[in-house]
Amino acid sequence: MNLADRTREILRAGRWAAVCAVLLGVQLALWLARPDPAGSQQETTPGPYQAQPAPKPVFGQTRARPNPFSFLTRGRELLRSGNAGEAALAFRHYTRIKPDDPSGHFWLGLSLDESRQPSQAIWAYSRSLDLAMREGMDSPELRVNIGNTLMKLNRLDDAIFNYRRALAIDAKLTRAHYNLGRALLRKGEPQAAFESLNRCTELGLNDPTILYYEGQALKAMGKPEDARQKLELFVRQLPATPQAQAMRTRVEDLIQQLPSQPGTNN
Repeated sequence: MNLADRTREILRAGRWAAVCAVLLGVQLALWLARPDPAGSQQETTPGPYQAQPAPKPVFGQTRARPNPFSFLTRGRELLRSGNAGEAALAFRHYTRIKPDDPSGHFWLGLSLDESRQPSQAIWAYSRSLDLAMREGMDSPELRVNIGNTLMKLNRLDDAIFNYRRALAIDAKLTRAHYNLGRALLRKGEPQAAFESLNRCTELGLNDPTILYYEGQALKAMGKPEDARQKLELFVRQLPATPQAQAMRTRVEDLIQQLPSQPGTNN
């Protein structure tokens, strides 16, 4: 075979190879385009761990947002059931959606306080107070809560200020008088503390611990016999339970340390 014949043979074989390649490509395309029943079923019926298909958006329709007050309601329920930490999360959601509502920050502060986070609670309480005062409101209950948190942080002057501010709004708020007396006693002002605690009794607050703090105030004022009477009355009102035994022992030791008047057996 000469060179020309050999060349014609090569060209003829190349044309056949090209035709075969085209036919194979068409068959492959048709095979890939056929429907797959198993695949179609998997797309239309997702399994339990497969993401649900997102609904197609409708023109002019917006996705519904959660009701912010549902977070507030849920947080209060959790707080009543003793889950202060989870309640704080719900109140945080609410304050993100409604940042200018003082009530949300108040409840957040209360939940943080009850979950033993006073440093964070005071910020939430203060934010609530700032927002309330912008609207021309001031809450004695909020002032008392702020004072209580400041007491835990040992910021006595700030606590006393808030208790007195609460009493300026509501002079008959017994818990403000009670906590003011405790704060004044810790600060070393027993006379003012005793007057505030005595005011609680005059307003009808029935709390045996008033006797305990009054006894401490009278002792600091140099009136041991009066202090003894208050502390002994407090011990008699303690319940006969294991939980109260530690307090009973402590107060009885305090009574024994009081100086006795001449002519007494104590």
